[in-house]
Amino acid sequence: MTPVCVIPVRPFDEGKSRLAGVLSPAERRALCVRLFDHALDIAVAAFGADTCLVVSRSAEVRARAGARGVAGLAERGGDLNTALEEAADAVSPRAMLVLPADLPLAGVADLHALCAAGGLVVAPDVHGEGTNALLLPEGVRIRFAFGPGSRRAHVAAARAAGLTVTLLRREGLARDLDTPADLARLGLSGVLPLARRA
Repeated sequence: MTPVCVIPVRPFDEGKSRLAGVLSPAERRALCVRLFDHALDIAVAAFGADTCLVVSRSAEVRARAGARGVAGLAERGGDLNTALEEAADAVSPRAMLVLPADLPLAGVADLHALCAAGGLVVAPDVHGEGTNALLLPEGVRIRFAFGPGSRRAHVAAARAAGLTVTLLRREGLARDLDTPADLARLGLSGVLPLARRA
């Protein structure tokens, strides 16, 4: 199964607001660009540009994706879950892999592992509370619930629909970057130690 890899992205100037105490606006913007480029790199390497989709309300973000041959979808809604509903409408009934653009340690092998896991796949964050990647099989839709407690919400929605759920715990998918503690833990001091593609 080759899913459409959907990468939702905020405008670069708005991302990573929780890092405002340790990074300047210019540094946060540069970090967001670097994280997005990394997500795009591994998605294209894993699936090909023609099976990736970037959803964003930022024309700059969509143009950056387009320069790599990746289609962009102009987000109409006001939040992440609404944007993903729009993306799901656009790619239905194909399988859909939601890949957030803040996983600096993720690699191609992690994306292939998601596809090989079977059923609806949830990749939890390191705390087991959030959802850091989500794979919906072909023809499957559930209500997106990204935000606090999303891992439980996605699992509950899938099971309520009678779907098989796989929890995939991998270091590259578990370590997202949101807080100053994440920044320190990952050792990101100017240059991101991004994972190899394989």
